[in-house]
Amino acid sequence: MNKKDRLGLKTWIEIDKKAIAHNYKFFKKLSGGNRLMAVVKSNAYGHGIIETSQILEKLGVDWLGVDSISEALSLRKEKIIKPILVLAYTLPELFPLALSNNISVAISSFENIEAIKKLPKNIFSEKQKLKIHIKIDTGMRRHGFYLKDLPEVLRQLDKIKNLVLIEGVFSHLAAAGEIKSDSKTRSQIIEFEKVKNIVKENGFNPIFHLENTAGVLAIPNRENDMIRIGLGIYGLWPNEELKKRLAGEINLRPVLSWKTVIAEIKNIKKGNEIGYNFTEKIKHDGQIAICPIGYWHGYSRSLSSRSQV
Repeated sequence: MNKKDRLGLKTWIEIDKKAIAHNYKFFKKLSGGNRLMAVVKSNAYGHGIIETSQILEKLGVDWLGVDSISEALSLRKEKIIKPILVLAYTLPELFPLALSNNISVAISSFENIEAIKKLPKNIFSEKQKLKIHIKIDTGMRRHGFYLKDLPEVLRQLDKIKNLVLIEGVFSHLAAAGEIKSDSKTRSQIIEFEKVKNIVKENGFNPIFHLENTAGVLAIPNRENDMIRIGLGIYGLWPNEELKKRLAGEINLRPVLSWKTVIAEIKNIKKGNEIGYNFTEKIKHDGQIAICPIGYWHGYSRSLSSRSQV
């Protein structure tokens, strides 16, 4: 950002478009030719959902993952046409909006299925069905059907195939890349393989997706149809363990920089104390720089004496 663009600003963030492209291309190559869903939920992790999605669409991303119908609608309003999946819980009363705006939703309970059955039948047609991704709980113990319930789930959905299209089946890895959790991660992968077999045996052929950023970095084989990349798109590591293990081989580029100005520089003596509750005690004579940024701007007081500028 040049001086003209930040005229009058004491603090601002800058987004590096080239870094987004670098990270996207790296993970696309790592996908082994499979589809890539860029997760832009929660305002693209604070990076700006509209701008980030527009960049990713131009780069050729296959899917976009969001947190809510409202986020999905904001993308459709900006003429983004890529497939969009709402990864989190969707209120059943919003299913018609998903249907009419070509937005896919996650289904994770029998209550979801019952809610679909109760929707007005005149909103559906042969060309307009509610696109769903069945979420399976393979071990994270959040949203999702248990494996034992899957045959009944498929049976019930087959009864309303005039209303729904089973577009995908997915689960989520809880701790990929952490050595202490390797056995649990393997168990989740094995469980998902069983899921795939059941779905295929019942005559369905959806998109299967399991690996997140950590899973893609930690697991070399690509056994599913699509990977979901969230933190990695923004140049962030999912955990310190993976970063220590792979940072020498993999160059992720941070996308966001948070900047401010120096408002004042002053001399200070050894032993002087600074700030509320005298948080910091100066160890030697020197200078300090005053930056006009604080918790009102999002810079937490809990960072006192433990952050770097």
